[in-house]
Amino acid sequence: MLRLVDIAKSYGARPILDDVSLTVSGGEKVALVGANGAGKTTLLRILCGDEEPDSGSVQLANGWVIGYLPQDAAVQDQRTLRDEMLAAHADLLALQHEATEIEQALGGEGANGSGQPRSEEELGRLIDRHGEVLARFETRGGYRVESEIHKILAGLGFGQDDLTKRTDQFSGGWRTRIALAKLLVRAPDLLLLDEPTNHLDIDATEWLEQYLKASGAAALIVSHDRYFLDRTISRTVELERGKLVEYAGNYSYFQSEKERRFNAAQAAYERQQRELKRQQVFIDRFRAKATKTRQVQSREKLLAKIEKVEAPQVSQRGMALRFPPAKPSHREVVTIQNVVKKYGQQTVFDGLALTLERGERLALVGPNGAGKSTMLRMLADVEHPDRGILMLGAGVTVGYYAQDQTEVLNVGRTVLEEAWSAAPAGWGEAAIRTLLGRFCFTGDDAHKLVGVLSGGEKARLAIARLLLQPANLLLLDEPTNHLDLSSREELENALRQFQGTVVMASHDRYFMDRVATKVGEVGNGRLQVYLGAYSSYRDRRIAAGSASSPVSMPGGAAASEAQDGSGDGKSDAKSANGAARNGTADAPARPAQSDRAGRAEAERLRKRGPATQERELGKIETELTRATTRKAEVEAMLADPAHYGEPGALEALAEEHAALVVRIGELEERWALLAEEIEALSA
Repeated sequence: MLRLVDIAKSYGARPILDDVSLTVSGGEKVALVGANGAGKTTLLRILCGDEEPDSGSVQLANGWVIGYLPQDAAVQDQRTLRDEMLAAHADLLALQHEATEIEQALGGEGANGSGQPRSEEELGRLIDRHGEVLARFETRGGYRVESEIHKILAGLGFGQDDLTKRTDQFSGGWRTRIALAKLLVRAPDLLLLDEPTNHLDIDATEWLEQYLKASGAAALIVSHDRYFLDRTISRTVELERGKLVEYAGNYSYFQSEKERRFNAAQAAYERQQRELKRQQVFIDRFRAKATKTRQVQSREKLLAKIEKVEAPQVSQRGMALRFPPAKPSHREVVTIQNVVKKYGQQTVFDGLALTLERGERLALVGPNGAGKSTMLRMLADVEHPDRGILMLGAGVTVGYYAQDQTEVLNVGRTVLEEAWSAAPAGWGEAAIRTLLGRFCFTGDDAHKLVGVLSGGEKARLAIARLLLQPANLLLLDEPTNHLDLSSREELENALRQFQGTVVMASHDRYFMDRVATKVGEVGNGRLQVYLGAYSSYRDRRIAAGSASSPVSMPGGAAASEAQDGSGDGKSDAKSANGAARNGTADAPARPAQSDRAGRAEAERLRKRGPATQERELGKIETELTRATTRKAEVEAMLADPAHYGEPGALEALAEEHAALVVRIGELEERWALLAEEIEALSA
C-alpha cells in the first residue's frame, strides 16, 4: 500500500501541492488527471523520491518496490537492447556477462592470459565455474526473465533482430519504448507512469492496456489518452488548484460525475443565495417597524449562524477554439487514384486510392511507419507522389498541422511575430494578441521565442495559426500531441462544428471516436476505408477476427478482446502481431450472406422508385442513431461499477452490447449499399 499524508510543495511563492493525501492499494490502477502545469509530474517525482516535499510524508508498505517512467525516460547507451532489458535485474546481467566471458575463454584455443596452453586443471575450474554461474542464473529466474523480456518487447513492437542492436541506434520514440519495457521487466509493486502511451502506436497501446489489466502491480497513471484510461483504471483523482479530488470510476465516469457535482454545488449555492436574499429583504423592510423588531432580530441572528455555501469554482479551461468559416469547396474534395510513393527502395504506397467528399472527417490509423504522415504531406503539397493522380477539388483551401512543428513554425521568431506572419492583411497587433490570449499566450508570453516553447505551447501556437487563414480542408497530423485533456476536448468540439472536410492521423482513439465519420486503415501500401467512428471500426475488426492476436501477459497468460474464451489460445501471436505492425494483415471482407441480402433489399427498393429509397434510407439512419446512442449508454453502464450489484447484470449488459455491435454493423452495411444505389441512379 502507498499512502500520501498532507503533502505540500511550492516553487517560490507559487504553491503546487496543498496538503495532498492519497492511498493506493495493492493491484489498484488509479488515474491522476489535471491541466498541464497542475503538478502531476511533481507529485510523481515526490512519490519516487526524486523530489522532497516541503511538508507531509510518503508511506510505502514494507518490501514494496516503486518503478517510475518519466516523460523523458532515458536508457543506457552502448548496450544492446537485450542487455538493457537484463539490466533491470543487475545480478542476472552480471551473471550473464560472466558466463559469456567464460565461454569466450574456453573457446580461445585453450590459451590463458599469458598465451600459454591452459592446463587440464585450469580448464576444469572454468567449466565448473561456468556450470555454477548458469545454475545461479537459472535459480534466480534468469530464463523466466528472458522469456518475459521477449514477450514484453514483442508486445511493444520490437522484432527479434532488435535484440542485438545498441540502444543508441533507436530513435527517440523507440528509446522511450525501451525504457517502458525495462520498467515492466523489473515487475515493481507500484508503477508510476507519466504519459506511458507517448510514442506508442495503437497496437502497442492496446497491448499495454491488456498487460496492465492482467498485472497484479498497483499503478498511478498520468495520461492524456482518455480511451487508455477508460480501459485500464478503476479510480480517478484530479489535481486542481493544489488539491486532490477523488472519483470512484474511470475517466468517463469522472467527467460525468464532476459535471454532476458542479451542477449540484451550483444549485445549492443559488438556493442559499435566494433564501439569504429573501431574509434580507424582510429585515430591510421591517427593521424600523417596532412591532417586527423581535422577528427582525431573530432573522438577523439566524443569518449570522448560517454556514455560507461557497460558489463552486469553474474548472480551468483549455484554449477557446472555433475554426473560422470558409467558402464551401466543390463536392469532391480529394481524389486519389493509383498513387505510388517511394523513399529509395522502400515503397510506402503502391496503388493508393481515395475519394473524399465535402464535410467528411477521415481518421487515418495504422502502425508507425505505414505512411499516414506521408499521405498528409502529399495532400498538403509538401511532398509529391511518384506516380498516379492526386487532386484537390475546385475551391479547396488547405490548413495543415504538421506533427513536427519545426515544419511550420519559425523557431527564431517570437510567438507574436510567428502569429503575425500568418495573419491576413489588415490584422493589427491588438487583434493578434486577443487571438493568442484564447490560446493561453498572455502578457509577456507573446514575446517568447518559439524555440524555447514547450511541446504543448508549440502545439497551441500551430493551431492558432490555422485560425488565421480560413480553410475548408484541414490536414491534421497528431493534433492532440502535447495538449492537455481540456484542450483536447475544445479541439474535438471545434472539429465537430467545423463545416469543412478533415483528414487526420492520430493515436488518440477517444479523439477519433468523437470526431471521425470514417476510418482509413493504412498498411501494405494501401488504404481501406470503413464507415463510422473508431469504436465502430474496432468492433467490426474484432467481430471479423482481425484484431490483434492474443498478447503475452504477466505470468505467461494470454488475453485479447478478440477472444471469447472458446479457442485454445494457441494461435501464432508472433506472426499475427508482426502482420499488424507492418500493415500486412488482410482487411476484413463483408460477410457474403449479409452482402447478398443487402443487395437484394437494395434491388427491391430500386424497383419501387427513388422516393421509397430515400424514405428507407431515413429509417435506417434513425435506427442507426438509436442503436449507436444505446450502445454508448450500455458502455457507460459497463464502465460504472454501480451497475454490477444485481446478479447477472454485468452479463446482461455485455450480451446487449454484443448484440448492438452486430446490429450497428448490419445497419451500416444496409445504409452503404442503399446509398450506393441512390447515388448511381442520380448520377
